[in-house]
Parts: sequence; structure tokens; C-alpha cells
Amino acid sequence: HRYILQDHSRLSIRCMYEHSFNEEFEIILQGAYANADVKIGFKGVKATAGQLHTLQRHEASHTTSALCVKGLLADAAQMVHEGMVYIAPGAAGTDARLYSN
Repeated sequence: HRYILQDHSRLSIRCMYEHSFNEEFEIILQGAYANADVKIGFKGVKATAGQLHTLQRHEASHTTSALCVKGLLADAAQMVHEGMVYIAPGAAGTDARLYSN
């Protein structure tokens, strides 16, 4: 999934996985004062597996992003989250948060 945000735009995503998955989320904040709020959950049981790759890319000033990943695992379930936050030179006033547990 790729999302590109322009000036003053807002993105809000809530999703929950209860089966094996392999997903990528790329959020590009290109415009000033763009805001992204993303929450992703995973409930795994037995041999389910989740792989999640996220990128929050701040390219403009005064952008904000918060990405939260939570998992509840039982039995042999597994989840891997690889997350990255990039703040470009000149993206003054950026507030970026990444939580994973």
C-alpha cells in the first residue's frame, strides 16, 4: 500500500489481521502540514505468520506521523515488523512516531 499526502492532507488507517499476511505500507508526506495516523493489529494463533514492512517518509516541513503496530500471539504464531522513519533534510518541524509491540 502506498499513500502520498499533499499539503494539509490527513490519512487515518485502522486494520486488523487475523490470518497469515505479508504487507507493505509506504506513507509519503510530500506536502507541508500533512498528517498520517496508522494503527495495525495482528492476532495470531496456531501457525499463522505475519510480516509487515513500513516506511514513513517525511519530505516536507511541519508533517506528523504516528504508526502503531500491536500483536497478540499464541501457540506457534509469529510476527515480524520492520519499520523505518525517514526525515528529509529541510523537513523542519517534523514529528514522527513509530511504536511496535
